Amino acid sequence: MRINPETGNLRGRPNGAHVEIKCASCNGHFSVQPYRIRTARFCSLRCKKRYRSSDKPEGIIRPVKGMINDYGIDKTGRIWSFKSNRWLLGVINTQGYVQFELNGKSYLGHRLTAKAWVKNPKNYPEINHKDGHKTNNYYMNLEWCTSSQNQKHACQMGLQKPRYKLSDAEVSYIRKTYEFRKNTYEMLAKELGVCKDTIRRAYKGETWKNL
Repeated sequence: MRINPETGNLRGRPNGAHVEIKCASCNGHFSVQPYRIRTARFCSLRCKKRYRSSDKPEGIIRPVKGMINDYGIDKTGRIWSFKSNRWLLGVINTQGYVQFELNGKSYLGHRLTAKAWVKNPKNYPEINHKDGHKTNNYYMNLEWCTSSQNQKHACQMGLQKPRYKLSDAEVSYIRKTYEFRKNTYEMLAKELGVCKDTIRRAYKGETWKNL
C-alpha cells in the first residue's frame, strides 16, 4: 500500500473520526472511518459469511409487500430472496439508511420492515428509529409517526440540533407565509432548520414581539 509521507495515511483515503454503525449479522456495534460508511456492513468476515449463508432462514419470514413470490423479510429487517435462495446485502445510502435493490428498484430497509411487521392503525406516513440508529431495522425499534413527531424525536436524541435563534427577516417570512397558508408549521420548521414549536411561537407573537 502507498503511504502519504506527509500525513502517514493511506493515499486517497481520508482520515477522520470513526463512526459507529451496526453489524447487519450479529447486531453488534463497531467503528469504521467515514469513507467506509456506505460499504461496511459487518464487524467480521465470520458475520458476513453467516449473513450470506444459503441455508434456509430460521424464524418467521413475511413476504415483502407487492413482491410476495420474490422476497421475504424477517424481524431484524433482513431480506431473503426466494429466487436466489439467500440473504441479500443492502447498502448504506447517503442519508445513512439501509437500502435494497429489489426487482430493479431501490427500497429503504426500515420501510420494508415496518410495512411487514409494525402495525400502523393511524396511517402515519413516516417511520422513526427509537434508538436513533438508522441501520437498526429490528421491528421493535421502529414506530410509525407523523413528520413533526419524527423531527421532535430527532431533536431529543441529538440527531438534529435545533436552531432556536431566527433572524428578523425569517420571522417576517414565517408570519407572511403561514398567514396565507402557503406552508405548515412542519414545512417551515424543516425549511429553516428549527423545531416546530419555534415556528408556532414566532408566528403567534409569543417571541419576537418587537416585530
